[in-house]
Amino acid sequence: MNLGKPPVIEAWVEFRFAVDEGVPAWDEATAERFFKHHFADAFTIKDFVGHYEVEIEAGGGRPTVRQGAPVFDRARASNADGDRYLQAGRDVLIYNILRRRGVWPEYRALRDEAMAAYGKYIDFAKSLALRSVGLHYRDEVTVPSEGPLIDLREHITVYPEVPEGVFGPVSNFVMNLTLPEAGTAGILKLMVLTVPFVKPDATARELRIRLDWHLLSKSSPSTEPKAVSEWLDRAHNELTHAFERCFTRAAWQRFDPKED
Repeated sequence: MNLGKPPVIEAWVEFRFAVDEGVPAWDEATAERFFKHHFADAFTIKDFVGHYEVEIEAGGGRPTVRQGAPVFDRARASNADGDRYLQAGRDVLIYNILRRRGVWPEYRALRDEAMAAYGKYIDFAKSLALRSVGLHYRDEVTVPSEGPLIDLREHITVYPEVPEGVFGPVSNFVMNLTLPEAGTAGILKLMVLTVPFVKPDATARELRIRLDWHLLSKSSPSTEPKAVSEWLDRAHNELTHAFERCFTRAAWQRFDPKED
């Protein structure tokens, strides 16, 4: 199933690795070596992400909390067009695609580009066990309005039920759902929220609904690229199925669905 008008604005693949004391720590220099060796002409480091250790001294009967040394977490790099981001650290690799232009690439592009980065990371880091894989999508859908009130039941199937006689109509909402039986590839987490906005060419308010999809593997998959790629295919198919079920038949047609 392909969509001629997909509502996705961002997608990413996340690889988490199990490390022990035998795996060297990363720092800014390590990250720079990784990007220079494998992505010299494709990605440029934009910033480094980390945190500070917290030191607690309990002497004197009253604990004292002080900021400790900085700890490197990952480097974040982007391509020249600003529609691809790559994050890499000692135990993490994340490949992002952002919607910067009108045409959104097919899923295969996300999978193949992420797996290419994965292969280079494995080659650089050596001897790492894969702890989990995650496939993530962020969609934004505009709900048309012909009046002051919108009946969400005409558009989406996942929405909050509120006793109208008690509370009246709902203007905004946020829903966080964990759906462990929504598929077999992993545990699905879904956040649905409203993002009100005003059309630039009109004063009438419309409603924008955002859906954040996070499908994480239930167990540690094989590190072999073929097994990882097959898991991503399965996860994508299950997310596509769940995404379609979030909309009424009429609303689904607005995305211009096409059979493969």
